[in-house]
Amino acid sequence: MAKQNKEGNGKRQVKNGKHNNSNRPERRNEKFNQRFKKNINSNKNNKDSENKVHYCVNPKILLKTLKTKKTNDKQTEFSKKQKDFQAQKKKRNASFLKTTRKGQPVLGARMKILYNQIQKNCENHENREFQFPTVDALQRRRHTVAYSADSQSDNDGDGTFQSYIVIEFEKNVNRHALHWIVDKIRKKKIDGGAELLIQKQPSLSDEKGLIIHISATKLRLLELADEIGFTKQTENGMRNFNIGCLDDFVYEDNMTIDDILTPAEKQYVIKYALENIKAKADERHIPGYASVFLYHGQSIIQAAISEELISMSSLHDKKYMKQLGTEWWNVKKILQPQPIEKIRFYFGDAIGIYFSFVGKDPITGKMMPHYPVWKTMCQVYFVSVPVILICSIGAVFMTLCQFWFEDYLTVKFGYESYIVLIPSICQSIFVATLTVFYDRFATYLTAKENHRTQSHYERYRVNKLIVLEFVNNFFCLFYIAFVKRDMKMLQNQLMTQMIILQFVQSAQEFLIPKLKQKYYLWCEYRKGEDANAKKKRDNESFESVFEDLNIQELGADDSRIYQYMRESAKENYETYEDYLELYIQFGYVVLFSSVAPLAAFWALLNNFFEIRLDAYKLCKTFRRPMAKRAKNTGAWQRAFEVLACLSIMTNCGILYLSPQVRDLTHTMTAELKLIVFVGLEHFLLLLAWIIHKAIPDRPKSVQIALARADYESKQAQKREVMFNENL
Repeated sequence: MAKQNKEGNGKRQVKNGKHNNSNRPERRNEKFNQRFKKNINSNKNNKDSENKVHYCVNPKILLKTLKTKKTNDKQTEFSKKQKDFQAQKKKRNASFLKTTRKGQPVLGARMKILYNQIQKNCENHENREFQFPTVDALQRRRHTVAYSADSQSDNDGDGTFQSYIVIEFEKNVNRHALHWIVDKIRKKKIDGGAELLIQKQPSLSDEKGLIIHISATKLRLLELADEIGFTKQTENGMRNFNIGCLDDFVYEDNMTIDDILTPAEKQYVIKYALENIKAKADERHIPGYASVFLYHGQSIIQAAISEELISMSSLHDKKYMKQLGTEWWNVKKILQPQPIEKIRFYFGDAIGIYFSFVGKDPITGKMMPHYPVWKTMCQVYFVSVPVILICSIGAVFMTLCQFWFEDYLTVKFGYESYIVLIPSICQSIFVATLTVFYDRFATYLTAKENHRTQSHYERYRVNKLIVLEFVNNFFCLFYIAFVKRDMKMLQNQLMTQMIILQFVQSAQEFLIPKLKQKYYLWCEYRKGEDANAKKKRDNESFESVFEDLNIQELGADDSRIYQYMRESAKENYETYEDYLELYIQFGYVVLFSSVAPLAAFWALLNNFFEIRLDAYKLCKTFRRPMAKRAKNTGAWQRAFEVLACLSIMTNCGILYLSPQVRDLTHTMTAELKLIVFVGLEHFLLLLAWIIHKAIPDRPKSVQIALARADYESKQAQKREVMFNENL
């Protein structure tokens, strides 16, 4: 049955209830399109016909046209967003291969491999959305994808092997322990190792064990710096180092990635990586040493050092030392400022601060070794304190013997005789000699107390040194000032002790280490002459023991071999002796400044030479110290503050007892004079406290910079979270 309907000029045929579009003439669509265009053109010419025009077109065709236009708009908008996303993705991809203004790659070979793989994945999935991996994901993938690129070469990324730390094994160390420790140093981080580079040193003496030089790739150094959280300079100020924003820390035209970390920081991160080689749950002891127990999470390197299986040291950088020496310990530069920043960059914060000062653990949830606090306190109060008191009483007794002998000589030879000075000179030499003994004695007592943290250990050690040295150096002066009340004798004794102490300490610091080094090298030379034949026989067996370690060997003519032999004969450097020397000198100056005002001048003159002498001995006489991070002078700061407050009381007391002041206040009663001087002393103490509180520990500029860095760090974290959510 056929049915006809008229609509416009066209006819629609319906057959069996369905539209038959196959016979629709093409001219009908052409007429509809012509009429549609005609009405649109007429509508443009008629300004007032906007609401009156009615299109006489097929409504289905119009609806289809509108839908097609809307779909095209959506596709255009989606295409634009997709292009923007692809551009951002390329920009983020390129950030991992950013170059400096010199054109040098920032992240090195490992990130290049990752970058190329990411680009390949993008090409293979360009028709679907590709999610760019986060920094953490890249770090995880690096171990499985790119480790083989660096495992084939023992260099730090530019074809050279730079020795940051040298480890010497004990001569008769167990072979299994040696292999185990070496493997731990070389293994990947995810396998519990340090992921460092190793080269061994040829054997030059049968008296020494295996000597290995340790380095790291540039990327590994930056990873460790990111893990530690160094605060580094950027164009916008200081901020915590982040390897994901590496280009922010390359902020100067002539700067490369080698300049991001200072020599001290590179040494520190290598030491940090070694000390963070932790024992696993199934590693109960060092192989071959069943008596050396390890607990889960204990530092293997620290345990080996404490058992004297290995020793760790660092070599001097000859180029940096030559540059530093011309500006620092050169006598011609004695009146010029010290290069504090260069000192800090090379030796670390702790030594930089010293020279700037002259001039089940609830957190980890793991079972941890615990030493009860009451045992430490028992060791302190029942062992250390009584021993310190006995030593102090001994120093007091020696001082009283000096005065007794001095009085005897005065009666026999007269006060003007030079023989009377012999007891004072002997006492001064005795005091200077005891300083070395007290240092070792305080270290031994503090080690027995077994403190939980390094800061507690240093504080208790410094407290012992302060008590012993205070009694040893200043009791004699207090006795003369407040018991004998002889100001002339006090002045002579003060200057005698001060000059002799400075002379003896300078000799101890400079000559004794130098003589020890010469003697050690002479002994090694004699041993070498007597053992040449034996050495040739033992070299083959020595090499056969370590050949299966598969460690690349330094060249026989490498200068670092002989440099290590020379520097291993030197002593280790610590700042305790230098701080103690300054503390005693400061006490001589401030405690009795009203009696001997020239002591400050002689101390200042001595410090001009002391700075250069300390610089020379640090660079030439001692081993290169391991860099340490420090925020201030530690326990010594409180010691100097206490000494300054005590000086107010002693000088007020000396003024109260001096004959000149008594003559000026002869009209005042004794009670009134005492009240006046006690009031003056309390007023000066209050003034010192106000000054101490009024001057901030941090300058305003530093506070603003730290606040800005904290704000930028928080904003960066927010942006990273938003970026991950958008992806």
